[in-house]
Amino acid sequence: AEALGADAAVGTGAAAERACDGFSGGRGADVAIVTAATPSSGPIESAAAMSRPRGRVVVVGAVGMQVPRDVFYRKELDLRLSTSYGPGRYDPAYEERGQDYPFAHVRFTEQRNMESFLYLAAEGKVTPAALVTHRLPFADALDAYALIEGRAPAPDGHVGIVLEYPAGVAPERSVRRADVAASGRGGEVGLGVIGAGRFAREVLLPHLVGQAGVRPVSVCSRTGGSAAAAAERFGFGLATTDPARLLDDPGVGAVVIATRHASHAALAAAALRAGKHVFVEKPLCLTESELDDVERALDDARGAGDEPCLMVGFNRRFSPHARAVRAAFEDRGGPLIVGYRVNAGAVPADSWLADPAEGGRIVGEGCHFVDFCSALTGSAPVAVTAHGAASGRGDAGADSVVMTICYADGSLATIQYVAAGDRRLPKERCEVFAGGRAAVLEDFRTTRFYGGGRTVRGRQDKGFAEELRAFVAACRDGGAWPMSWADIADTHRVCFAAVRSLEIGAPVRLGAAG
Repeated sequence: AEALGADAAVGTGAAAERACDGFSGGRGADVAIVTAATPSSGPIESAAAMSRPRGRVVVVGAVGMQVPRDVFYRKELDLRLSTSYGPGRYDPAYEERGQDYPFAHVRFTEQRNMESFLYLAAEGKVTPAALVTHRLPFADALDAYALIEGRAPAPDGHVGIVLEYPAGVAPERSVRRADVAASGRGGEVGLGVIGAGRFAREVLLPHLVGQAGVRPVSVCSRTGGSAAAAAERFGFGLATTDPARLLDDPGVGAVVIATRHASHAALAAAALRAGKHVFVEKPLCLTESELDDVERALDDARGAGDEPCLMVGFNRRFSPHARAVRAAFEDRGGPLIVGYRVNAGAVPADSWLADPAEGGRIVGEGCHFVDFCSALTGSAPVAVTAHGAASGRGDAGADSVVMTICYADGSLATIQYVAAGDRRLPKERCEVFAGGRAAVLEDFRTTRFYGGGRTVRGRQDKGFAEELRAFVAACRDGGAWPMSWADIADTHRVCFAAVRSLEIGAPVRLGAAG
């Protein structure tokens, strides 16, 4: 430390406090920066002891936070926590979408801090290379850990250990498992999955991989670790971080897309143009233009002689409760009145689920309930009205919305999507009325019929297994889609119209949402 320009380098505790006292002429430090990593609160206590009255303690490292009130009170110390790289850190608008903070308002953002550091390194005023005590080939990475853990000799000690990749070798984005056959039997559906997050691992893949006639071929995720873990758990032959590698694989006949919402449309369109069957988690798209692009991709695939199946993860329409309700009102002889209450619950303001760039909550989740209502009526939606309650975050309607959908056959559906409820209340309740009869569906556990029909009871079944069986059957047999393109497109257009209705405060007719 002294060789690199520090005025003094001492141990922790009392020695450091004495050194700081001597260096500052007994006044104490103006600023004490804590970069330790320990569950102990000792570093904060030492920093406070070193500080001058009304000084500043800045915590960068991960340390215990039992702040000693007495010394902080007597010295009136200012305690700050730094997000390491500066303003912009952990802000998805800044880090992921490149929305910079104005220079005049935020002088040193995360990016401008890095620029300054690189400038100082280029000038030789900071010297990161001086911290490097060892350089090892990446193949010898275990030896590096042996140095750190003291299992290998390091006479001069160690500080920075650099692992070097071989020069001139392109990084490999895909790894094939030697214990999995590269080809399968005829008639099998070769499965490729893009996105290996929790929903894919816990809901989609167990139902898909467990089906007869499905062969796991490739799994793609943003990070190699999650792709490799999914490949190991579910028996995929290839793990990759490159979606193009999966889409170019002739062994992949069907692609499941379970990434974040904003990527769905582009990936689905690319998969369709590659001649693959596609199952994409809801929503399919976030804008009318993305919906149009997916439709063009379908036309392109058909023009190339392919007949891909496209299915969106609207699982509720496949639930046995949905089938029972449709059967009970099949001969209703008039319009349906549907009331659907969703106790959605609040999400943090910075959650990606609430981010308009990811569809927000209406397009991102509300589409589930729109599709369910449309599946019950069996009629095309023609108009939408939406009213929003202030969410408390300054964006009226983002969390709690009441939506009314008018259908061509005279049916009406009202969806109450509520973020302000208590989570102890079951999430979903749907009431259906027509022809002197009624049905009440309680959270996909129980459905009671009034005026005819039986009560359906059992464990909660939202239709995940049945929807995935229907998708595999359509891929394998080449039959009709489990849901039509009109169903898919109409559901998304209703959601876009609801967002537009919130903006203008008036009903929106389908076809006029833009």
